[in-house]
Amino acid sequence: MRRARPLLGTVVDISAEDAGESLPDAIEAAFASIEAVQRLMSFHDPDSDVSRINAAKAGEVVHIDPRTLHVLHFARQLSDLSAGAFDVTTASVLVRSGFLREELRA
Repeated sequence: MRRARPLLGTVVDISAEDAGESLPDAIEAAFASIEAVQRLMSFHDPDSDVSRINAAKAGEVVHIDPRTLHVLHFARQLSDLSAGAFDVTTASVLVRSGFLREELRA
């Protein structure tokens, strides 16, 4: 069974086999997990943890979901391990360069 949905700024395609009657529910659970990540970490959703962090003033405390914190810590580790080649902070540069449309944030 294969299903696809537009999520995370792309098309997410999930394929699974041999789960019997629970297969549709398993695929729906996978999409639900991905949708949760989108709600928490979308650059385009003004209510997401990431957007609230970006909008915060320096020194302002922003309470975020533990999953968001985990991803941000991991992104920092990847940046350190790649000597900065992986940079999770490039969205504003991509918007200014025309590679990411800012109006999608609304």
